[in-house]
Amino acid sequence: MRDEISAIKYQVSLAETCLKRADREWAYYKNGHPNPQSDTSSQEHYLKSQKSYAAAKEHAEKAMSMLRGLNEPELERKAKEILSKCVKGHI
Repeated sequence: MRDEISAIKYQVSLAETCLKRADREWAYYKNGHPNPQSDTSSQEHYLKSQKSYAAAKEHAEKAMSMLRGLNEPELERKAKEILSKCVKGHI
């Protein structure tokens, strides 16, 4: 049981990290902000944001499937929140 909860927390944490990256890349794309340390174009920021939103959604869905049958409302709330942001998040 403890190992399952740790694995779920790991998936939620990965989803949160991917979501933060996606939001940052989306902001770079939307504001036309090129990466000053590379020749990354605005279009590349868009593609990175979409990949990161997809990864966040995948990790959150995996966490939700692992949560079935467990009573962990806080982890479920976080995973659902990430999923809703991914749906709204331009993918």
